[in-house]
This record gives sequence, C-alpha cells and structure tokens, in this order.
Amino acid sequence: MNATFRALGSSYMTPAQRAFDGRQILSNGDVITGRQMDHSTKNHPIACFRATTDTLQDAWFHAKGNWKEDKGEQTALGFKDTPG
Repeated sequence: MNATFRALGSSYMTPAQRAFDGRQILSNGDVITGRQMDHSTKNHPIACFRATTDTLQDAWFHAKGNWKEDKGEQTALGFKDTPG
C-alpha cells in the first residue's frame, strides 16, 4: 500500500511525509540520507497452526495475526524530529 499511496502523489501522503527531507540524524550525530517515510505501518500477516505430534498429523488452525514491524517507531511514523 505504501508504494500505491506514493504513486498516487502528494494528495495521498501525510503532511509529515511531504515535509520529510529523507534525512535521519542518529544519536551519535551521524546522518543517514535517502530515507523514505511510509504512509502506513509495515506489517506481516501470519497464520499459526498447532499440533500435538511431531508428524503434524493432527495440526489445526490456531490463530491469525498481524506483526507490526515498526510499531512504536517514532521517526518512521512521522512523530519525531520531523519538520512541518
């Protein structure tokens, strides 16, 4: 979805994305350039299965989930040190 939002143009980007200049300043003073701020969080949908035997003959669906890769990442989400 992030690639889609970016391809649709600035009308689909957040104010923080439009203001972000691609630089990230690290705590030691080093600067990383060429960074991209995404519109929505990165995630990995998962499906979990369980079994009681090593052969997995009795495997059953246990749960589905969505692991957030960058949940709580203030810079990636546009909440820290972002001009504008």
